[in-house]
Amino acid sequence: MESVFSKRKKEDPFLVLDIGTEAIKALLVKKNSGKILILNSCLRYFDSKGLFDKDFLRLDFEFGKIKRMIDEVKKEILTGLPGLPRTDNLPVVLSLNPKMLRARVVEGISVRQNKEKKISRKEQAIIYKYVLKSARDDIFRFCLKAMGIASKDIEFICLEIMEKQIGGYAVSDISGHQGKDLNFKILAVFIPRLYLLKIKELLEDSGLKVVKTVHLGQAINALSARINNGIFLDLGGEISQAFQFKGGTLCSIKTFDRGGSDFTERIFDVLMINRAEARALKERYSDKSLSLEAGLKIKQALAGEKNKWKEVFENYLKSVVFLFGGASSLLEIRDIFSKGKFLKASHLKGVEGLDKKTKNPQFIPAILFSLINLQ
Repeated sequence: MESVFSKRKKEDPFLVLDIGTEAIKALLVKKNSGKILILNSCLRYFDSKGLFDKDFLRLDFEFGKIKRMIDEVKKEILTGLPGLPRTDNLPVVLSLNPKMLRARVVEGISVRQNKEKKISRKEQAIIYKYVLKSARDDIFRFCLKAMGIASKDIEFICLEIMEKQIGGYAVSDISGHQGKDLNFKILAVFIPRLYLLKIKELLEDSGLKVVKTVHLGQAINALSARINNGIFLDLGGEISQAFQFKGGTLCSIKTFDRGGSDFTERIFDVLMINRAEARALKERYSDKSLSLEAGLKIKQALAGEKNKWKEVFENYLKSVVFLFGGASSLLEIRDIFSKGKFLKASHLKGVEGLDKKTKNPQFIPAILFSLINLQ
């Protein structure tokens, strides 16, 4: 990162690029007196469904389509903004859809023979190295079983010990303490190496330089000081993610093959219109800008999909849930999670320049990615 930013001022803009399953969300932001100032935003939908459903170990992705979208996003987000510094090698904070960029919370355990002896700095380093290696091995086994990917093809973005416990009590560091049973929670973020390399090549061809790759789990974890117990539920295009906190610690990450596109597809099937029109109709329905008759027709069409969502998220309906993501604006979602709290961009401290578009819950992950770059 230093080699890129060394030629730029800290206050120069950088691009936050959130490439999801359904759309690309982009923010052009700059650091401003300890806050993030949003200069411009862009949202572009992919024109086909299932863009990322192919075997990602083979280079037969629709990368050409992604490249064209990135070029269009860059052009749009820089248009009408005079006085910007040069745009070659524009720094990018990148996030990718959770089918590719994955995260898991791994449990680590270490048992000491001499529980009466205080843990030295040297022993602490050995224990940390051991539990992190165990976490890596756990991820390698998962990737081989669930994704068919060998360890040599996995790139770790993050492998971080989030919580340390001795005998069930949390400590900031284990050195200087006594005890036998040590427990750790480790956040692992990983991705197929070839996929990440290809995406970075596409961005470089477009004059964009990735300086940080980040998963939503990392950004959500950065909020842990503000929440003790609860679930952050990101309702995306084709995938939804649940981040559960207990005692201020991120303890689990779950993904669901459900998203806003399920409702779009239902409207598409019932009304036999193209997907872009179905998506627009869904958004107008959510905004309550349809006529009473048209709104009732859409509501009836979505009733079956709503029941499916209730079944999938049944365990969360009575929990403290903070909802965001594009699908959270749907009337059906708001009805299902009637006790949920809907996270708004205006709730996030340290953000300036919000407008009507960026206040859309679809932009909350991108805003979180910009905030994590303040750290």
